[in-house]
Amino acid sequence: MTESHTLSASRDFGERVLRLFETLRTPADLAPNHIEAVAGISVRRSAANPQIYGFGKRLDARWICNLVTLPRTDARDEPNRLEVSFDDQTGEYDDLSGVSGLDFDDYSNALDAAGYARQAAMGSRDTFYGYDFTRGPVSIRVRVRAENIENPTHLCVESMIVEIGEVRHA
Repeated sequence: MTESHTLSASRDFGERVLRLFETLRTPADLAPNHIEAVAGISVRRSAANPQIYGFGKRLDARWICNLVTLPRTDARDEPNRLEVSFDDQTGEYDDLSGVSGLDFDDYSNALDAAGYARQAAMGSRDTFYGYDFTRGPVSIRVRVRAENIENPTHLCVESMIVEIGEVRHA
């Protein structure tokens, strides 16, 4: 695959994921039929654990993109967490420029427009993890990293973890 094809495929995947994120309100919005209807991504369930379902696609020889649920500990409950990631298959912390069809600013602007509030995600000793976007019970942790050595200040998205809390009414 050419680099332009890879960038186009990663842009398409990112745009589909952002359409899904716009619609998230409750854990039911992570159901396979909702993901398929909104994002147009065909979802497959794991034969070993029906709580695990998602999508994976090879972008090129070095990178794959994934959208997969993170199961709850109680097998009776449907998942309320989802991970979206761009995964380097080289094991060498490869350059993200070939798979950053959408960069961090693109994701951030779309999430801002969808009503999410952004805050830097900091860990112990002020370690920077990325950004948290929240809207009601929906939280999206976005891990970022530099595009490459030549462009260290250009942030790209490496992964996103969505968690949707239960909506409680008084």
